[in-house]
Amino acid sequence: MWPRGYTVRGDAQSFEILDRTNKVVAKSGTPLDIGGGGADNFKDTWTGRDCAGGGGLWMVGNIRPSR
Repeated sequence: MWPRGYTVRGDAQSFEILDRTNKVVAKSGTPLDIGGGGADNFKDTWTGRDCAGGGGLWMVGNIRPSR
């Protein structure tokens, strides 16, 4: 799960992840360090449920290029 306001541009072969200000924060082919934490289930107020599989959830907290 990405923070509210994040979007993706492109397709499964070539894509970019944009933050809520439309700044590119990640793109295909670029290694990243992503922090965050797990969640057991969706809260009633969360959107995007159709993207979730049947397992646990990972909530993205911070993103930066790998060093």
